[in-house]
Amino acid sequence: MLCCAQNLGEAEYLVSVYQYMRLLGYPAHKISILTTYNGQKALLRDVIERRCAQHPAFGRPAKVGAVGGLEHQCAANVPPGAGSTLHCSCGSFPPAA
Repeated sequence: MLCCAQNLGEAEYLVSVYQYMRLLGYPAHKISILTTYNGQKALLRDVIERRCAQHPAFGRPAKVGAVGGLEHQCAANVPPGAGSTLHCSCGSFPPAA
């Protein structure tokens, strides 16, 4: 039995969606990436650090966490994902400036 599920392809995909949302103008402080596994959360954080953290156009999202700790937060935009989701609490598309 796996104690820490990790899926690199899914992590890379979600970070790419996050980057795309940032390029569309969504503010980083209103985007969260949620997963059901702590291992995937750690992997997502690693990918974000490598691909986004130091880049001025991307930065870090507001939250990267397991759904157990964030289940009471609401989301306006939630694209489907296998074990993870990404949401933005902006409430508008395209995002308001």
